[in-house]
Order: sequence, then structure tokens, then C-alpha cells
Amino acid sequence: RALAADAKIVCTYRYREPLSGAEQYHSGLVGTDGVTPTTGGQQYSQAAQEMNLLRANLKPDAKEPAAYAARRTALLYNVESRWNIDDHKQTVRWDTMGHILKSYRALKRVGAPVDVITEDKDFNKYPFLVVPAVQLVDEKLVQRWKDYAAQGGNLIITCRTGQKDRRGHLWEGPWAMPILDLIGAKIKFYDTIPAPYSGKVKAGEQTYDWTSWAEILEPDAGTTVVATHADQFYAGKPAAVTRKLGKGTVTYIGVDSTNGDLEAQLIRDVFTRASVPVENLADGFLVDWRDGFWVATNFTEKNQQAPIPPNAKILIGSANVPIAGVTVWQE
Repeated sequence: RALAADAKIVCTYRYREPLSGAEQYHSGLVGTDGVTPTTGGQQYSQAAQEMNLLRANLKPDAKEPAAYAARRTALLYNVESRWNIDDHKQTVRWDTMGHILKSYRALKRVGAPVDVITEDKDFNKYPFLVVPAVQLVDEKLVQRWKDYAAQGGNLIITCRTGQKDRRGHLWEGPWAMPILDLIGAKIKFYDTIPAPYSGKVKAGEQTYDWTSWAEILEPDAGTTVVATHADQFYAGKPAAVTRKLGKGTVTYIGVDSTNGDLEAQLIRDVFTRASVPVENLADGFLVDWRDGFWVATNFTEKNQQAPIPPNAKILIGSANVPIAGVTVWQE
């Protein structure tokens, strides 16, 4: 998986499990006798042998497949925003990293290559840009998002974005004031629901649960509603919207769904509207391309079928990828 995710180096922490001290239960490549390989040690040896096999089949001039490159996405991460949200979660049911990972998991389900970037990077290299809960913003950053979409990018923003300035202060104006023109809607208010209760949001024909955060939106003219609150006091009110901006699009998801399936559908819909073909992979089944190798890693609870064409050469594993298994092939 590290190879598939474009890692440049992989190393191990310790060789032998210690007999004393604070980390007695931190396993090593060999066990407490200093000789017998542990399960992790056996896997490390296997991985080393497999890397030698891949080196023998390396194609350094391999070109990234066009369909794969068309899905390339940047996921914007801002550590200050994460800290600020974690200091003011508003509800114990909110999980900042869990929220960010819902977008990442949604992107991997459509087979998108994902680069996690900081805001100093060039957004325009990516056909798709996801901004998950980037709470602290300034006018310069918001303008860069506007320029990105206007020039043809597909921008996806999730709830709790743009609510505060860089100092962590709320805006003296409408809620999330700097991004309202960008998303083409006002945020009338937000709500959270205490345990054990939940709310529901409908997108298309599917209904999804939410608990930790949801916003009531008021779309402007020209903005399309793509998800609506389906019950309780919020029923019928917009929960997610999309609009065209210049040559590109802006989609705003105002709900943190319970399991991420709402985000998965709405993000998939962005690719569909952009006429970019996508995969339909199980949540936790990751398929990536690097240096001429396709790598499928199965983190799900059942075997998964890798999307391997008939003329492909399987180097490691099999087309039916077992639980916790890896398959590598070349096309």
C-alpha cells in the first residue's frame, strides 16, 4: 500500500521486541528470543521479496493511464483548522479526522488518485479539489478557490469551511461570510443532534443519517440543490448545493453524514456531471497506479474482485483479492 500511495521510502521501527521497559508489547521483526521471526517479520521479508520482483518488472517510462489521470484530485489539509475545530467541536459526536477521511474514502471509491496537499501548492494541477472542513480562511485563499473553479476546476467544499478568520474569530457578518458568493448560497443556521437521535438527508433516491453537524442552506438563483433534509424540523430544506462558476463548478456539502455514504454519492455525482468515467469500488478497496504497476489493496471485510483486464500480467496475488490482501498487475 505504501508503494501504491507514492511513498519514497519504507522502514521498520525495531528489530527485536524488548524484554523490559515501557514498550514491552511493541513487537519487532523477531520475537523475545531474538531469533524467531514474528508475523510482522515474516510479512516484512515477504514484502522485500516482492519489491525485488517489482524492480525486475519496472517500466520507468510508463505513462499514467489517461482515464486515471482525469480523476486526479487534491484534498486540501490545514492543520490549524483541524486544531481549531478540535478545540470547539460543538458536539462530542464530531470527529474532524473522521470527517476528512469520509471525503478521502469517497474519492478512492471512484478510483481517483488523491494527493493530500497544503494550501501553498498549485490547485490548478488538479481537475478536482476537495476542501473538507477548512475552517480558518482569508480573502486570498477564497479568491484562489474562485479562480480555480472559474478556470475549469471542480471544487468540492464540505461543512465547517470558512467559518472563521486566521485568528479563529467568527466573521462580523453572515455565517461563513467569505465563501457565500463562492458556493452560491447562504447558510441560514447549523444544528447538531444529541445521542441517541439522528436526522435524515435525501440525495436522489437514497436517504442518509446525520448526527454531528448539518446546515440549512438558502441557495441563490442559479444554484442547484443536490441534497435535502428529509425529516424533523429541517424537512424540505436544502442540505447540499452545486453551481457553475466560469468554466468549472462548485459543490457545497453542508452535512457530515454518519458513515460517509452521502459524501460518497455527492462526490461521485461531481465526477459524473464533469463527464469523467469512474470506478465503483467497495469502501476500503483501494486501487492505485504507480510507475506502470496497478496495486489493489483490500481493507474490506470480504474478498474483492480487482478490475484486471484479460490481457494484464498479474505479478503478485490474484484477481480475487482476499481480506487484507494485495494484488499487483501490469497492463
